[in-house]
Amino acid sequence: LGYGDWNFSSCTIFKNVYKEFGWYSIGVNGFVDVEDVAKATRLLMESTHSDRFIICGDNWPFKKLLETIAEHSGKKKPKRQITPFIFSVALMLGKIKSLFTGKKSMLSNEVFKIANSRSNFENEKVLKALPGFSFTPIGESIRKACEKYHNRVISMQPDSDKHNHVTDKKNQ
Repeated sequence: LGYGDWNFSSCTIFKNVYKEFGWYSIGVNGFVDVEDVAKATRLLMESTHSDRFIICGDNWPFKKLLETIAEHSGKKKPKRQITPFIFSVALMLGKIKSLFTGKKSMLSNEVFKIANSRSNFENEKVLKALPGFSFTPIGESIRKACEKYHNRVISMQPDSDKHNHVTDKKNQ
């Protein structure tokens, strides 16, 4: 997790929360700060280790992830669990929308499978291989990324709105 172009990869999670997408899934997955991935990769390449490693900061439920992003973004937390039926309807609507827009839908059967699976990853092996290395807490990674996204959104507003954080309808 980290700051980047929120139209791609895991950064789209931040964009969806910012838009106050109100749904969450029941899945659990491993997450890691992007800076930890870079640091651990560099340290492992500089070491004598030739093993493969899982780089995972912590395992979080998607609901907790989305709620934490919402808290740090000042947005509404998702309140509704997405069910298989609702997802199938959304998948169909996404396919129809993509026919008209020409843009690929973010939804797929694979996305649904991942969002509802409970995948837990262990990081002991990499921590043993890199004494002194520690992962950034996921909550801290989210806080840093949300701060950067917030600053980006503010910087994209017209100058008169940058200090208000809310557009004044009277001045438009």
